[in-house]
Amino acid sequence: MSPSRDMTRKVETSAVLPTYYRLTAAAVTRIEILFKVCMPLIYERYRDAFRAGVWLRADSGPWIGRAIVYKLDVELHRDALDEGPAAIFPVGNFTGGNLFFPDIGLKFRYSTGHVCICQASALYHKVGTWSPSGEVSSSNITPGRIGHVLFMPKRTYDALQGKEPGWFIRTAGGRVSDPTEDDEDLTDCYSSYHCVPSDWPAF
Repeated sequence: MSPSRDMTRKVETSAVLPTYYRLTAAAVTRIEILFKVCMPLIYERYRDAFRAGVWLRADSGPWIGRAIVYKLDVELHRDALDEGPAAIFPVGNFTGGNLFFPDIGLKFRYSTGHVCICQASALYHKVGTWSPSGEVSSSNITPGRIGHVLFMPKRTYDALQGKEPGWFIRTAGGRVSDPTEDDEDLTDCYSSYHCVPSDWPAF
C-alpha cells in the first residue's frame, strides 16, 4: 500500500496536505455523522479500516480516499474500484449540476451545501450540465463547480482487514515488519501519537 502519487510527488503538495485536511475537518466531521446515522454497520467497518490505514494525523476519516474534481464535467460512471458508499458534495458558485442515478430513475438537486452518501460502486451516476455564476471571490476564486469525493478504495479496504490501529504507519504500508509484534511496550506509543489522536471526535 502507498499514498497516492498526487499527494506525494511534489514537496509543495506534501507540505500543504495537513492544511487541506484541517481546513476541511469541520465539513468532513459533519458528513461522518450523517454516514454513521444512515449506514451504521458499514460505517463501523470503514472506521476500523481507516484506523489501521490512516497515515496523516490531520485526517479524521473514516474514508481513506479523497478526490477533488475541479471545475470538470462528471459523465455517467460507476466507481467500480471502490468498496462501497462514497460521500460526494459540490462547492463553488454555479447553476445547474443536478445529480442523476439513471439505474433507479432518480434526479436530485445538487448544489453547494448538499451532500450525497451513495453506493457509488454499484450505481451509475452523473452530474448534469452546469454553468459558472457570480464574480471572482475575495479569495480570488473564480466561479465554477468544485466536486469533492470521500471514498474507500476496495483494494485498500481488503488489505486493511484484521489490521490493528496504526498498522500503516508502523509497517510503512506492509513494507516492514510491525515493531509492536516484538515489543508490546511500543503499542501504546504508536497508537497514542501516530495513529489515534486524542482529539478525534467520539460519536
